Amino acid sequence: MIEFSRPRVSHLAMLAVLAATPAYAGELVTADGDWSATATASAGQTAETLPTVTVTGAAPANNQKRATNLDRLPQEIQDTPQTVNVISEETLKQQGTSTLDQALRNVPGITVAVGEGNGGMNGDQFRIRGFDAKNDIYSDGLRDFGVYTRDTFNTEDIQVFIGPSGESFGRGTFGGAINTSSKTPKLDDFVTLRGEIGLGPHLRTTADANYKIDDTTAFRLNLMYADIDLVGRDVPGATRWGFAPSIAFGLGTDTTLSVSYFHQEEERVPDYGIPTMQTAVGSSVSKPADVDRSNWYGSNQDHDDTTADVVTVRAAHQVNEGFRITNDTRVGVYSREFLTTVPGCNGTACVDAFYGANPGSAIIAPGGGTPFYDLDNWGVQNITTGVIDFALGGFKNQAVFGLDASYESSHRVNYTGHTTGRPDISLTDPQRYDLPALGLATRGNDRESEATNVALFASDQFWITPELSVMGGLRWDNYSNEYDNLTVATNVLQSFSTDESLLNPKASLIWEPSKDQTYYFSWARSSEPAAGTSGVANLPNPIGSSQVAALDPVTSETFEVGAKFSLLDERLGLGVAVFQTERDNASTDDGVTITASGQSFRNRGVELSLSGQITPNWGVQAGYTYIHSEYLKAGADRVVNEMMDGERYVNVPEHAATLWTTYEVIDGLTFGGGVRYQSEVLAAHSYNTTTNSYTKTEIPYYLSVEGLVSYEIGDGVTIAANGYNLFDREDNFTQYQNGRAVPAAGRTVIFSTTATF
Repeated sequence: MIEFSRPRVSHLAMLAVLAATPAYAGELVTADGDWSATATASAGQTAETLPTVTVTGAAPANNQKRATNLDRLPQEIQDTPQTVNVISEETLKQQGTSTLDQALRNVPGITVAVGEGNGGMNGDQFRIRGFDAKNDIYSDGLRDFGVYTRDTFNTEDIQVFIGPSGESFGRGTFGGAINTSSKTPKLDDFVTLRGEIGLGPHLRTTADANYKIDDTTAFRLNLMYADIDLVGRDVPGATRWGFAPSIAFGLGTDTTLSVSYFHQEEERVPDYGIPTMQTAVGSSVSKPADVDRSNWYGSNQDHDDTTADVVTVRAAHQVNEGFRITNDTRVGVYSREFLTTVPGCNGTACVDAFYGANPGSAIIAPGGGTPFYDLDNWGVQNITTGVIDFALGGFKNQAVFGLDASYESSHRVNYTGHTTGRPDISLTDPQRYDLPALGLATRGNDRESEATNVALFASDQFWITPELSVMGGLRWDNYSNEYDNLTVATNVLQSFSTDESLLNPKASLIWEPSKDQTYYFSWARSSEPAAGTSGVANLPNPIGSSQVAALDPVTSETFEVGAKFSLLDERLGLGVAVFQTERDNASTDDGVTITASGQSFRNRGVELSLSGQITPNWGVQAGYTYIHSEYLKAGADRVVNEMMDGERYVNVPEHAATLWTTYEVIDGLTFGGGVRYQSEVLAAHSYNTTTNSYTKTEIPYYLSVEGLVSYEIGDGVTIAANGYNLFDREDNFTQYQNGRAVPAAGRTVIFSTTATF
């Protein structure tokens, strides 16, 4: 059983300031109380409040009625003036989800980079509406600093905040932010065991044990082991394991403290898919090569070994009915050793041979620098937040304020010479080969960086009437970065540093004519230094100091008009939003090199969402996004701008839709199914001013049908079968813009047994 007072209030940051301040010179109220009911916060008087609300059982199926799980956004999702998608714990269980990227298939408009699909086989690097979001992944509202495949064995649910979110999360977040909520101790005793076996082969097992120590203290432990190969791919698979203990004190009281530790290790072989190539000799259009879906072009040395160790401490104190403060701290330590072969067939010889009399003579040329590197990084972050509900001049207010401080350190060593002895690789019939010369690899360059960020944030929601309110917020960030790059062969050291301050505002107008209807207009802006992400050593090719000095911050601005409804006695949630997002001074990142090009582009579109129970037995989660994207400025070159003006932006599907629905036919027997669709994506395009030619790379549309049959035998035991890509479409790809595409796994069936006692 969980007890809380609505609205939820936030963190410990301004505690020192507040402690030194006399009794708050306003009037305290609760958000659920009468908007005009006040009580002076002075001696002898207390706030007029409603009783504490007690919530038992599972979270609501209607996502609009869920909390955001973030103290910085204390309202329910329905009352938050922004598009928020939720993947619930129930959906994760029904779909047999094992990784974050699988879960995010439920969010239309999210794409994944360099073949990151297929259960997170290459680590988590996402794009939200075409905006790079690899640095916008959070867990429990804190940054997750590493680059690794995030298994969901310790995940309760996932929230995706769509649109620029700099005021809530900080630098970046141009397309939005992804936040996972961890499993936490509860005042209950239970053990849940789950085992999965399926095609691939696929083997995965998890354990979730919770123990109530006393009336206010509990301990929880989650365990995971997985050994997974993919149907229809010759690439070797992945093995990972992890554990996550946590303990919480003061549950059900005004003061709580939780401490958690997360450890995960993975050994896998990266899959960079098949090359894209011209559709005919001399064609200006490239698509994934027409070769067997199973083709893999790697070597015995390809590997991606990652480790993540994360400690999180969270404290919260309910000062009174109208004031709550929290303080969250995280320390994360990560390591990654990565080597892969990047296939390419862009040369004339490869294309001519493939379309000639003997296609089997086509030889690929590994491109993209055939990356091999060793990375160690760590980070620490502390966020203190306070939320106060008060009345000022008879008007209800809710203020959020806080302090966010973080530090990151990265050390990356890039190697060269590791491809010595590599044989020719057939495009049509690649054979796995050995590279005995890995020991000959030498250091190419040695990169170190440190980044510090200190931020203050504050917002206030002001109710003009009980139904109409305005919200305004501002976040100030000071970001500093120091970077050293040593080229070993020449002993040349390149160094630069940046120190910039950023302001990210947000403003909203909200109309709530009833508890089941919310209409809003929002404007927000996000920004980051031009070297804010590319100056960190864990990225492939940070921008040099001479370039950084000439670059303005990257900015993103959005306008959104939306409505949210709770229907059928609040069982079903419906959301609709119309938006425009414009990004200026953008840089492009192809995963190997980074180019600051001064690009500007705009996305306009519509997003729809549906979640909850149509009937007590019939559940649904669905979403649709339409995005019209176009370049406003393609770069510094005038001719290029004229040629590219109005062209689609890369990695933005025009149409994307998801559907997942289940129906309990009889007691315990459930059938379910889903569809994932994404229209054709422009993966890359360019204009050559010398040859006056325009070329582009397109990825075909994606369509996958999934199914579920589950039966609760009794005594807490459920058996289930999940099917994925049931039509076995061979032209389903995850995409990346640098000349390659990764085929999705073929038809896959996984059987599972879950026991709770």
